[in-house]
Amino acid sequence: MPKLVGEIFLLVGVAVGAVIVWQLVKGSRSKNWPTAPGVVTDAQVTMHYDDEGTRMYKPVVAYRYDVDGLAYDGDRRTFGNYSSNNRGRAEKIVAQYRPGSQIQVHYKPDDPGESVLEPGTSWVLAIFLLFPVVFIGVGIAILLSLF
Repeated sequence: MPKLVGEIFLLVGVAVGAVIVWQLVKGSRSKNWPTAPGVVTDAQVTMHYDDEGTRMYKPVVAYRYDVDGLAYDGDRRTFGNYSSNNRGRAEKIVAQYRPGSQIQVHYKPDDPGESVLEPGTSWVLAIFLLFPVVFIGVGIAILLSLF
């Protein structure tokens, strides 16, 4: 049974870590994506409760942009756009994107439907790498203790 627990920790750590690293890579690559003019179609703060019952707020920005005569809709503001319990911060972000305002949208050259308003990566996303590292470490420690 301890072997299974160690394997689960290791597997979860690797899977979550891979997703985070992929988001960091995509965010880094987005700095070189071309831009297209766009318009904000909606901007609001959404609220939900996390697993512990804490109110969480997320800035949500929707936009439309054109690439080569085709219209696209997007809602990715950043890579790593997560909720937090800081409503004021979310409202401050949303205030930067008034519906109807003109914006520059960064889009993936080989897939113009993938876009982001603020290219690059968030330091918060990098910090999330600590969680899978801990899971991987615990998994390895459990597995090594069995030998």
